[in-house]
Amino acid sequence: MSAPKKPLLLEGDDLEALDRVGPCEGEPASPVTRHCPLLADAPLAERVSAPGLASTRIMPLPPGVKASLEVEDEVSSPVALSKTVTVIGRLPEVADFALPFSEEVSREHAAIVYFAGEFFLEDLASGNGTFLGGKRVAKVKLRDGDRFRVGAQTLVFRAKG
Repeated sequence: MSAPKKPLLLEGDDLEALDRVGPCEGEPASPVTRHCPLLADAPLAERVSAPGLASTRIMPLPPGVKASLEVEDEVSSPVALSKTVTVIGRLPEVADFALPFSEEVSREHAAIVYFAGEFFLEDLASGNGTFLGGKRVAKVKLRDGDRFRVGAQTLVFRAKG
């Protein structure tokens, strides 16, 4: 009988803990191909270009996991997130969630990443930054109802499951 596996994240861990997660067994270390070991046998759908957590394999969200994103103070409906990595940016050709054209928003500005059962917000080396709670963030865990700013737009994150 094998010993129980240690969870990837422990209560209180932040995204820096994820940076210590290495490649899957037998794979070479590469920040561009790092992905969730739980999805190691799943087929690759696509990858984003920036290294970091957002370069994880992009897969459909697991059954029962629901999340959405909406622009605060707009009449539009929330947009359901369907993948483990959702890129936010100004160009619809490269962003899953495209914001109205603004010089303050990069083409690939930030990403919402589902990893090890949690959602995270990661700035994709944008020029003007991503802000949560008025502070510029590189990587941060998201909670239901969190509001964050990309350019002049405030976005609201919702999650269930």
